[in-house]
Amino acid sequence: EGKYVVGPVSKWLPAANLADPYIAAKPDAHFFQFIHFGGMAIMPAYGWKFSMTEHWDIVNYLRAVQKSY
Repeated sequence: EGKYVVGPVSKWLPAANLADPYIAAKPDAHFFQFIHFGGMAIMPAYGWKFSMTEHWDIVNYLRAVQKSY
């Protein structure tokens, strides 16, 4: 149905809720950085795998999901 369901990253760490105002207030560069360099020892770096355009496509997708709430 196109609805995002928050699921666990692991059994110890829940997934981030993209609709949370704290997350939604982050600048686009924050998401870009996490995609490119990874973060918090859980998110792997994908800088080598995606083009710069694909990085921004993912950021734009995250923003679209946030707006759907």
